[in-house]
Amino acid sequence: MEVPVVRKELLNLGQKVHEASCRGQVLQCRSDIGIRRKVDHSPVTLADTEIEAALVDALKGFDKRIPILSEEEGGTPDIDLGSAIQTGLFSIDPLDGTTLFAAGLPDWSTSVCYFEGGGPRFAIVSQPGFGRCFVAERGEGIMMQQRETCWLSFQRTRSHAPMIGLDLPRSMARSRRYWPMARKLIIEFGYPRNEPSVFSGVELMLGLTWMWFTASIAKHWDPAAGSLFIEECGGVAECLNGSSIPWHKLEMPPLLFAESADAAARVRAAIK
Repeated sequence: MEVPVVRKELLNLGQKVHEASCRGQVLQCRSDIGIRRKVDHSPVTLADTEIEAALVDALKGFDKRIPILSEEEGGTPDIDLGSAIQTGLFSIDPLDGTTLFAAGLPDWSTSVCYFEGGGPRFAIVSQPGFGRCFVAERGEGIMMQQRETCWLSFQRTRSHAPMIGLDLPRSMARSRRYWPMARKLIIEFGYPRNEPSVFSGVELMLGLTWMWFTASIAKHWDPAAGSLFIEECGGVAECLNGSSIPWHKLEMPPLLFAESADAAARVRAAIK
């Protein structure tokens, strides 16, 4: 199904996603955030499930025909990814950075990415801890929310000394290849920022990092929104080997986000 997207409708959806994400900020202030471990031993909190429920409601209000792929339990069951990314799919991560959230830190995000025609078409990332919400649309650039009804065109900036970004805790547990590659990158480019997937896309977009790397742990929803933001800023979002991200798969191979093709080439040269 082709979903006609009007910029005003997309920004309204962005506001609803941000409102859903802000529920997590309220829950973060509670003494008991209901943290538990999932089957893969990753943490999940009450905020993950509450944000997810609010997101699902907002997305069904936008178009109830579109299936939803979610990190938690509230998505559409038995999705054929190969078909869905062609005809229409929401890939959502209610709370990326749960460990940081549980520690009381602001470095977590909520993301929504809509797929059609085989790749991301539009994406929304909310970061309540920093009062930020962004909307990206393929070929139309990025909008940043200033106030509830005020959105401005986003222009990429660059910090004085941007760092590299690595997804350290999740990758090191399961990838024997990760640490040798990470060590080479640190020797070549300096000490990294440790960032979850969605947050890394925004940090690169804001010019605080110039590349981000993860080993083979990411799931579909992890790089989905961030990849579109980076590409709309003129950057590169692809597999570490240079191939396109296989959006028809749930589990991702090693990934590389970089501010440019030249930056991506520098990374690959460093880890050979």
